Amino acid sequence: MSPTRLWRTLPPFTLPALTLCLSSHLALAEPRAEYADASELNPEPTPHLAETAMFARYQRSTESSPVDVSVFEGATSNRVYLGRSVNYCLGLDGYAGGGDPGASYGATLFILGLGARSQSQHFISLCGGGGFDRLGDTLPVGFKLTPELRAGVSLGPIRPLIYFQPSWQLKSNRQRADEDYPFDDFEAGLWLRFGRQHHYWQELSAAGGLMLGVNYTDRAGVRQLGVSLGFDFAGGV
Repeated sequence: MSPTRLWRTLPPFTLPALTLCLSSHLALAEPRAEYADASELNPEPTPHLAETAMFARYQRSTESSPVDVSVFEGATSNRVYLGRSVNYCLGLDGYAGGGDPGASYGATLFILGLGARSQSQHFISLCGGGGFDRLGDTLPVGFKLTPELRAGVSLGPIRPLIYFQPSWQLKSNRQRADEDYPFDDFEAGLWLRFGRQHHYWQELSAAGGLMLGVNYTDRAGVRQLGVSLGFDFAGGV
């Protein structure tokens, strides 16, 4: 039988049915774009910069100090800056150790602060908080109010950081007798972190490395110079 005669014997609805079937298969074969619902997307992380330092510190009295004391301490310093260009500052410092005068320890919690930073993780901040400290038998436990001015920059493989912390003691036996000073205690220091700040995916920047530091403290007239060795990490988005 010829193809022409075979086609004529088919029912009249055969051609529309074949056309519909072929169209449906072609439609299924076409690629389709899938759009995620807003609830399925991962939320963007809160812009922040976090910095943590863990180090060992040795401090010894200067020649101008009225007493001669030396202490060895383990310490940590932590800061979180919430926000991008202008940010809110939180922090926690702590140390513990001992030496000639006995046990030495202290902690300071920073709960109020304002700072600014760049995408390269340069920053400056002014934070405020309170805490306690003790220097063996030389200085009894005291409770203090402490503001802090801190700044750091990323200079290639070196990241310097400076800080200044004056304090006002709440207990009379820890207050400075010399009225020429506007505060009872203060500490200033310089840290150098060796390790280049790297940019990863999107806007993430992070690095860690060896940290060397020097500091000067004056607590109610007891003056000490210190050197530090440890590890520092800084990262954020």
